[in-house]
Amino acid sequence: MSVKTSRFINRNFSCLIYIFSLLCLLLTLCYARTYGLLPRPVPGTDQLSMLKAAEDLTDGKLPGAGYMYSYLYTVFLYVLNLPAMGNLVAMRALQAAVCALVPVFIYKLCRRLRFGGPCSRLAALFYCFYGPAALISLSFLRAVPLALCFVLAANYLVSAFIRRKNAEYFIAGIFMGMCILGRENFIPVAAAPLAMLLYPAVRKHIKKSFVLYYAAGTAVLLIPVLIYNTVMFSSVSLVPGHWQNVMGAYHSNAAGNAARAAGSIIAGFPVQALNYLSSYEIPNSLSFYAHREIIEFLNIFILPFNFFTAISLAILCFRFRDKAIAFPGLLIAAYAASMLPFTMFYRFRIPGVPLLCCLSSAALIIIIREFARKKYFRAGGPLLLFLVLFILTASDSWELRPMSEKRSAVLVLIRNKRYHDAVKLIDKMPPGDMSARYLKVALLKSLDADGERSRAAEIHGRWMREQRELQKMKKSGAAP
Repeated sequence: MSVKTSRFINRNFSCLIYIFSLLCLLLTLCYARTYGLLPRPVPGTDQLSMLKAAEDLTDGKLPGAGYMYSYLYTVFLYVLNLPAMGNLVAMRALQAAVCALVPVFIYKLCRRLRFGGPCSRLAALFYCFYGPAALISLSFLRAVPLALCFVLAANYLVSAFIRRKNAEYFIAGIFMGMCILGRENFIPVAAAPLAMLLYPAVRKHIKKSFVLYYAAGTAVLLIPVLIYNTVMFSSVSLVPGHWQNVMGAYHSNAAGNAARAAGSIIAGFPVQALNYLSSYEIPNSLSFYAHREIIEFLNIFILPFNFFTAISLAILCFRFRDKAIAFPGLLIAAYAASMLPFTMFYRFRIPGVPLLCCLSSAALIIIIREFARKKYFRAGGPLLLFLVLFILTASDSWELRPMSEKRSAVLVLIRNKRYHDAVKLIDKMPPGDMSARYLKVALLKSLDADGERSRAAEIHGRWMREQRELQKMKKSGAAP
């Protein structure tokens, strides 16, 4: 790379990474629509409930009692709906244009943390190659807009600390208030930065006014919502009835009993902590793996979630005294802990991914530099811990995925006449499974209807031979 090209990239990286991120999202949307994916959300999903509420706002109708979704994200969808004029593809594209800002502010946060140019650019690129964030950016779900607000709050907190300005603490509070309005579990996360006062080097630079301005910025968004809900629904809460609804959904066996609810939550902590660290993306109405099987472009997003968690934990264990490492680590830990009472669906992990990218990039650069300086112990410790954690948290997604999800992916492939891909997925299923049998029949019928009878006969013959061989093995006791 020439010096001029390198300088151009360095000077214009924010713009370049935004364009790259947006192109990735728009290409994903284009391919998804080509295959009939990302249609209007189906009844019974959170996506449809929030979308309908946003459409009602366009008609001047406010959400009534019983609406248990984020007011802020609903208003965001309403704003998108105005220029899109009800066109859902245009709404998704507009949301993508907003979500593409996330890697820009990952880059800016790393620069403010003084991680250096290469580390900052790598962190932004890390995010661009995490597939679930790309898919959720195109869905009517709040996870990525929340991630944007979270990384903006972190940006302003760091900038405020460096520049010692009340106004920037106030702005940081506003973005943290947006996070809380997006999802109430951010309430304890908003207080997490106070733990940085345990570092003497931080404490001596913090005045009481900074904390007050930060709190005021958060409160300025929350108080009007609390007043509105008190007046309209006689409920002093951010989303009336939401907490009870969530607890009923995730801890129905303990509903109405505080002690049993607490016990149920605590009992679930180890499992949900492992779910958070794992590479497996637990689906909740929107499967990343099924979409990746259909949208081949999604295969470029190669980074698994446990890469971020494993390498971030490794560097935190060895560099926890480093304030620049500890700060994003603290926010991530607070966010992850706030989600442990619930099933760790993959969309719940996404708000913390930008900060994980910052830590992951810093960890990788530190390990490489320590090796280059021949400080093998300082480099080898984090590297070894990373490898151990990465292996322990890796999962076989195919084995963990529900059969209904696999079946849906195959049917979409058959409908789009991608028979080769459909056969590959069917071949991975247990031969005697009822779903596999149903899919085989569906595929052969579709091939026959398309006039590809010889191909259908060839595939059917192969499957029959495999079935006979399996039966022979069972009779001989060689197969389970």
